[in-house]
Amino acid sequence: MTKYVNASPWDPLQDGYHTDTILRPHRRKFSFDDRPPYRALVAGATGAVGQHLVALFLADPMCLNVTALTRREDLVGKLPQSLQKEVTQGRLTVTTMNWDRLVQQSSHYASVFHGQNYIAMCVGGATRNESEKIDTEYVRAFVGATKAHADSLRHYSQISIRPSRYIGLGALTTKDIAEQSAVRCLFPRTSIWCPSRIDRGDKASWREKGHRLITGWYEYVGFFPSAIPAHSLAVSIFLDFHRAEAQRRPSAPVRMEISEIWRLVNLHM
Repeated sequence: MTKYVNASPWDPLQDGYHTDTILRPHRRKFSFDDRPPYRALVAGATGAVGQHLVALFLADPMCLNVTALTRREDLVGKLPQSLQKEVTQGRLTVTTMNWDRLVQQSSHYASVFHGQNYIAMCVGGATRNESEKIDTEYVRAFVGATKAHADSLRHYSQISIRPSRYIGLGALTTKDIAEQSAVRCLFPRTSIWCPSRIDRGDKASWREKGHRLITGWYEYVGFFPSAIPAHSLAVSIFLDFHRAEAQRRPSAPVRMEISEIWRLVNLHM
């Protein structure tokens, strides 16, 4: 996995993303040749999954613009020259999001959502209390803003990490609240991604790394489901969007469980 040190996490050339390579295994079933252009918005764009998803969209010539939502106010000034060029050309827009302000008045960010065709919610919390606040307040406010202001939306995705009941991490009730807030909006297409755990690589906290050491043997024997690498999850989300674009019809909300996510991941391993 690429290590990001004091720089922007988005560098599709450095990460070696090639859209054709990702879509090739599915060309027999779906036609990607006449994909319509689109605009994408990624919330949590500097996180473990969001950074890879932004890079995937930047590597896709059919993506007109990527709006990267981040809480880091100093990020724009630290972009490398290659990404400054993307900003200058209008393909990358970095927006600092004040989540508490979004909860209070979503109309303040109406222009951020306007014209977006694909929106991905990838914000996660470092602690249980932070995760509960994100689920019960931030996600619901974000979904409400998407419903109110994303007038060109074709696909909405949301990551909802549901740890194994044997591990005892996280509160499933807040995940239910967050998921239902998206499902009830009846977007043209909604994908809820439910991995049990994500391998965040270099972005993992010391607690996550310690937990990985403890559960490594249980994963090996199959007692616990393996953590999905953040890069692999991003590729699956990216692929799911383009499969839906190829089908060109609305569908009922889809919950991508751990087995389905691994099925998509294994196509590219």
